[in-house]
Amino acid sequence: MGPLLYLQGGGLPPTEGPGRQVLSKDWRGGLNAPYLDADWLAQPFPDQLALVGEWLEESDAAVGFGWGAWLLLCAMEERAKAGLTLPPVLLLSCFMGKGRYTGQEQDGHILPRSESIARALGGGDLAGCEIRFLHGQRDEMAPLAALQACDLRRFSLQVVDAGHLLRGPGERMLKLELERLQMRMAQIRRHSSS
Repeated sequence: MGPLLYLQGGGLPPTEGPGRQVLSKDWRGGLNAPYLDADWLAQPFPDQLALVGEWLEESDAAVGFGWGAWLLLCAMEERAKAGLTLPPVLLLSCFMGKGRYTGQEQDGHILPRSESIARALGGGDLAGCEIRFLHGQRDEMAPLAALQACDLRRFSLQVVDAGHLLRGPGERMLKLELERLQMRMAQIRRHSSS
């Protein structure tokens, strides 16, 4: 039984923003919530991705927020291309295409692997993966329109009346999504032990 992997973006400690709700749950297999601080975010993208791939390999499920969600999506694509099994993933306020993904003030940064991720979601390597998106309608850091421009027919997209940090209605939906993920993890464990 592996832990839940939680990756919070933007240099925020995992105890803030949506991370508070994730950390407040009892994850039966444990929780791995590394702090992606400014030093960590300053590492080259391939190094960040390699670490996330290692963490994901040991996890039964994963939740990512902002840049953490994008890293999970990229690591999932790499694992899918290699034919490896993938855990269920919940992506909160996920960046797509471009955005302020490291908490910097400038807008318009093009995300690494944007084109390959869009292809992978639209019927490529990620088509068979269990990925759920939760996104705020008023998210200015990771605009909803960029996510909606992708072919997400194979995945669940919950849109709530919230901003990037998913406060208010977003918190209520996040609570439901985390409970759903806990049940899904229990189901997977029961199936694998029989």
